[in-house]
Amino acid sequence: MSANFSFEQFMSMKRSEIDHLFDSCSKVKWSQLDQREFAGINHLKLTKLLTIHKFKKGFYESEGKLWGYNIRIRQGDGYKTFQPEQNTKGVVKHGFFEVICSNSNCLLVYKNGKNPWFDPSKFLVDELVEYGDFFIGKAYAFNFFLTYFCLRK
Repeated sequence: MSANFSFEQFMSMKRSEIDHLFDSCSKVKWSQLDQREFAGINHLKLTKLLTIHKFKKGFYESEGKLWGYNIRIRQGDGYKTFQPEQNTKGVVKHGFFEVICSNSNCLLVYKNGKNPWFDPSKFLVDELVEYGDFFIGKAYAFNFFLTYFCLRK
């Protein structure tokens, strides 16, 4: 698959194809993420029913560490628009995480984020790799694979 694939092509891929692609990708560097937001989609079809299929992830540096958050997005409208949901306080951010990049991988660790004690995202860890114009993520809960996701640079 070309490194310039689309969200539609990502969604049409089988898990085994994404497994192979993920294993061949490059490591992500902190500098590629800091002060940026990326539109993303979850590969698992069930996320459409849970209204978390489309999302954005944002990243920022604070006190010498890299942190991040998710932004709720209005679902539907295909993959051309990623309109954030808003409430009276503005854009709805949730699922906060710490980014830990090492020589071997880049992890988004939600238990280190500023999430409420009752938020199930506290059990998530995402591994992130780079593939051309995209980042591909592998989401885990309790060390069990959940789904892949894709972020457009």
